[in-house]
Amino acid sequence: MKSKILGLLAMGLLASPAAMAITYNYVGPLFTYTQNGSAIDGAYTTSMRVTASVTLDSELGPSFDNYVSPLAFSLSDGRQTITNANADLSVFGFTTDATGMIVGWLALAQYTDSDGRLRQIATTPWFPYYDAGFICIPDSSGDCSLDFDPGDKPYDLGATLAMGAGWTVPEPGTLALLGFGLVGLGLSRRRKAN
Repeated sequence: MKSKILGLLAMGLLASPAAMAITYNYVGPLFTYTQNGSAIDGAYTTSMRVTASVTLDSELGPSFDNYVSPLAFSLSDGRQTITNANADLSVFGFTTDATGMIVGWLALAQYTDSDGRLRQIATTPWFPYYDAGFICIPDSSGDCSLDFDPGDKPYDLGATLAMGAGWTVPEPGTLALLGFGLVGLGLSRRRKAN
């Protein structure tokens, strides 16, 4: 009996959240501002939003305040998706409170597509734009500055002036622990029956 209990405890420790990768998910509010000043296919609308998924090797933990290097990430704005597979540049930083809840963040990723367009998605709880998707055709000097007057720098922008509700964390470690416990109980009953 003692070896069964120790075996179940060992499986529970292996399945604990600290030993597993963890994915944080974000769903932002709908865009409240759009500008479609380019000849790029499609347009941003107020029915679009930024969503993000960031997988880290462990939980952020309480009172965390630093940049991280995700194992994987995906940001989408309704027109484009940027992942760790196609990003030229990405920056991820998080701040948590004493309980480990995310209270501040910067998630930004961008790449230049095969037609030379700069594509960028960002989310942060800090003004002026909390969430934004951006597609730009650079001018002859390579500039893609956001100046609210497309001129010779045509760009499309979808943005929100409202802060998102925050990040959610699924609990895979809890489910794995429950699963291992049920398997252990099933095996112990099977051994008793034999």
